[in-house]
Amino acid sequence: MKPIRVVVFIATLLITLGVLFYTDGKDHYTRGENASFDLKEGDTFVIKLDENPSTGGKNCWLTDVKSVRLISQDFNPKSSADGAGGVTTYTFKAIAKGVDTLKVANCRLAGEKDCSDYTDDNTKPDNVFVVKVGE
Repeated sequence: MKPIRVVVFIATLLITLGVLFYTDGKDHYTRGENASFDLKEGDTFVIKLDENPSTGGKNCWLTDVKSVRLISQDFNPKSSADGAGGVTTYTFKAIAKGVDTLKVANCRLAGEKDCSDYTDDNTKPDNVFVVKVGE
């Protein structure tokens, strides 16, 4: 193998490993990525989304749901620097049978605005998650 190919291969491998290590490679969704979950009552699932609250950007859930409940959320910055963006981990629990569509958008919160100002009617979602809770 030629030296340049080896360097390119190693660089690609290191970048891939870095992305997987940082995002945990599981349950992390970037803008435009969607998913569906098939659950039973009592099951939990995790959604990880990029967020930078220091710039006024906040993930806002645009839809009300009945079959799942948010039980925790935790922001983990990428670095210890002030204003660093990071990943917010949302943990949900299936609480009732049914089908719900979770829509989320990264919204600009400025002045007196909060997430309640953004709805499915006036905001295009960045991610859509369909949740089916059955037996």
